[in-house]
Amino acid sequence: NRFSFSERSKKARRVDDTVAASAPAVALPSIHPSYGFSAALRQFTGSVGTEFFGVVKSTSFIVILFASLLNLIPALIFSASEGYGNQSLPVTYWVCDIIQGTLFSFLVGMVTFYAGVLVWKERDARMDEIQDAMPHPGWTAYAAKFTALVGILWIILLVAISAGIVTQAAHGYSRFQLGLYVKSILVVDFSTLFFMAMLAFFIHVLSPNKYVGYFAYVTFLIVNAFIWIPIDVSSLLVHYGARPGMTYSDFFHFAPFIENWSWFTVYWLSFSVLMAIATALFWPRGKEVSIGKRWSVARQRFGGAWQVITAAAILAFAGTGAWIFYNTKVLNEIVTPKVAERRRAAYEKTYKKYAGIPQPRVQDVRYAIDIFPETRNIVLHCDEVIQNKSAQRISDIHIVVSPGYDTDIQLEGATLSTDDKKLYYRIYKLAQPMAPGESRNMKFTVRSHVRGIENQT
Repeated sequence: NRFSFSERSKKARRVDDTVAASAPAVALPSIHPSYGFSAALRQFTGSVGTEFFGVVKSTSFIVILFASLLNLIPALIFSASEGYGNQSLPVTYWVCDIIQGTLFSFLVGMVTFYAGVLVWKERDARMDEIQDAMPHPGWTAYAAKFTALVGILWIILLVAISAGIVTQAAHGYSRFQLGLYVKSILVVDFSTLFFMAMLAFFIHVLSPNKYVGYFAYVTFLIVNAFIWIPIDVSSLLVHYGARPGMTYSDFFHFAPFIENWSWFTVYWLSFSVLMAIATALFWPRGKEVSIGKRWSVARQRFGGAWQVITAAAILAFAGTGAWIFYNTKVLNEIVTPKVAERRRAAYEKTYKKYAGIPQPRVQDVRYAIDIFPETRNIVLHCDEVIQNKSAQRISDIHIVVSPGYDTDIQLEGATLSTDDKKLYYRIYKLAQPMAPGESRNMKFTVRSHVRGIENQT
């Protein structure tokens, strides 16, 4: 006997007709789908929790977290009250330095690993077609995953800050300076990780494979860290995410360095916004994942608010870049390693002939130093006694002045015979040579001239 599909379908149809005839009529509720920005925002907030807890509950995250804490906590215990071989109080800026030095490499590894995990999550699970069929804009998935990664980094940094505070309290130190923890760890240090995470997402979205994305990202980090010295480029305008360093002091806090750091931060933040826009527009949806196809889709998506945000980011990036270039290259000078090496070689070739000639020695010195932290300038007045301690008469006095400072030297009976402004070398000729054992007074004033934004601190 053969199974009859037609008979089965008729029987099923009779049953369905009977059920339909006996079922009471039900009024369906009125549904008004919303696809605007408010709906996308609710989708984003709902997705953040899913992405965040998906990572936090994973075994790999727990292992990395414990490994980082095993490296951080012993360093805090044994180094918080030690500095340069001496016992000291566990001041907050020193604890922040320990946290940054021991935790940063783990956080870089976490950004590297979880950026790939989050971008490729649906495709690795082969759920991407279901996810892509959902009625949501592409940027919500990207924003939710990136926010989840940022939240993970903040959790670890907050744990590190808590460990630092507990360490300080255990040493009997109670000046915790929570504001400094926030500025140093959650702003300055975190901003570097933020730029790295932006780049990692951008590379993974454009990558045809997760492991190709890992390779490209790690390669970029290595090249970005080591390529600039060999090619003799020192401008931080091309060194991705780089900004002038900042040193905290209880005397002037971050004040002397904050302007330089802030301008470069705005510059790289503007560039990161452009990367974020490109990442959102090229976010893969569907089976067509080639760059050509996604370029066509990105052009269709690029309109309205995207155009406005892109224009604003380009203006900010170009404007801050031009302003920084003017300050660092026109008002100030960037001395690259090769330029400095050529200057040292020229100095040795030019003035080697004066090596070993007798020169007077400083016997007494008095300084008066005026410090202006808000402008990072100093004025140094010096009055010193020099003496000819050799057995020969001295007719010329050779002085090397410091680059970046204006130096005015007053020496009785001396005239400036050589002033090498490139190699910062001066020769003063004495009208009456110094006899052996003779002493004379010399005065000089040194003024720094910090102008605008500098490439380095």
